[in-house]
Amino acid sequence: MATEAALNGVKAMQEGEGMKGFKGVLGDVGKGVKAIFDVVEGVGWAEDVKGGEKWLRLPLGRDGSERWEVKLKALRDNLDGTEGIWSKTGEGDD
Repeated sequence: MATEAALNGVKAMQEGEGMKGFKGVLGDVGKGVKAIFDVVEGVGWAEDVKGGEKWLRLPLGRDGSERWEVKLKALRDNLDGTEGIWSKTGEGDD
C-alpha cells in the first residue's frame, strides 16, 4: 500500500541524516503522512473535507492549527488597524 511505503520512507529518513533536526517534532509523523496522503488521494480522513482541491496549505496537529489561529488574529488586527488607509486607495475612492 502506498501509505505504508510513505511511512517507511519517513521512518528511514528519521533514522538517517535526512531528518536529523526533526527528531523532537511534536505529534505523530505516521498520522501526518496519512493525512497528507489522504488529502492527495481524496480518501480516508479527507473524504469529508469540503473544497479540498483548492486548499494551498494543510495544518497538521493541534499545535499547527493553534499557530494558524495566532497568525490569523494578527492579520485581522493588521487589516482592521489599517482600514483608514487601504479603504481610500481603490479606484473611485476619494
